[in-house]
Amino acid sequence: MKKILLLAVAVIFTAMFVSPSFAVDASFDGQYRVRAITVENAKDFDNAKNADKDSWIDQRFRLGITMKEAPVTGYVQLQIGGSNGPNSSKVWGANSDTDAVNGTNLSVVARQAYLDFPVGPLQLRVGRTYASHGFLAGGMFENIADRYIVTYKASPELVVSFIHAKASEVSTGTSAGQAAANTGVSADGNDNDKNIYNIGFVYKPEGAPFDLAARVYYVRDGLNYLLSTTGASTAGGTWDAYWLTAQANIKLNPINIYLSAAYVDGESNPANTSTGYDIQGYALHADVNATFGPAKIGVVGGIGSGDDNTGDNKLETFFAPGRA
Repeated sequence: MKKILLLAVAVIFTAMFVSPSFAVDASFDGQYRVRAITVENAKDFDNAKNADKDSWIDQRFRLGITMKEAPVTGYVQLQIGGSNGPNSSKVWGANSDTDAVNGTNLSVVARQAYLDFPVGPLQLRVGRTYASHGFLAGGMFENIADRYIVTYKASPELVVSFIHAKASEVSTGTSAGQAAANTGVSADGNDNDKNIYNIGFVYKPEGAPFDLAARVYYVRDGLNYLLSTTGASTAGGTWDAYWLTAQANIKLNPINIYLSAAYVDGESNPANTSTGYDIQGYALHADVNATFGPAKIGVVGGIGSGDDNTGDNKLETFFAPGRA
């Protein structure tokens, strides 16, 4: 009798834990891509040498799972690929999971995992997310990082958002050792992190054939500085910078015009010098295209600043805030 009673209690408790799951709505999405790629002179741009001609076929599969129990929504996206970045693929002909040429190809990684839930008039997204917006159809800021996104719909036409992304976390209890090993690194591990902040808006007037957007980015890296000669990230210093961006998308059926501009200003501070040096740059982009049935024809152009004098202790090469 005691065993039967114990079993009945166990069943009741199990039901208590399991029953809420039936209230969760789940849906799935997926992407499968196969590409044939041929490159020639992509590295040295030298026709005479012809030493960098190559071709291969790759594939990528993503599975997304959305779980919703009002008002909270959760999303997980799995990807068959490697650890070579968010766009890594399984290359045809890679013979093992750790192929010496193609890297790790067969592993399954969690590309995204986040929660969406309302907080009063705000919408909050927390977790690891993919972000793409701004200059060059997403190239201004495109990465996967741990972040929180606060969105406020001020009106049917205006949406404002604030984003804080943690690009790297160094304050994990070893800050004193890091300071000893890297000259100029703060003994306070919190100062060694890399943080990305941005605030912006999207304005879409009802019935108008255009929309506008603008963002301000701020990035601070407390563990590295940028070389004035090449812009390479180097340990033992700090750098920080602001970006101002603006975009306009104009739709004049069948013609679409996309314009964007960005300006960066900041400072790089090597630990072994008493003063830092300036970071300045700009970029412009235009995309004009027209759609005729299944066909799309267009012209894309862009220009960005470069560093004409690598010896003037100033970095003038434009780069995006989402850079590694």
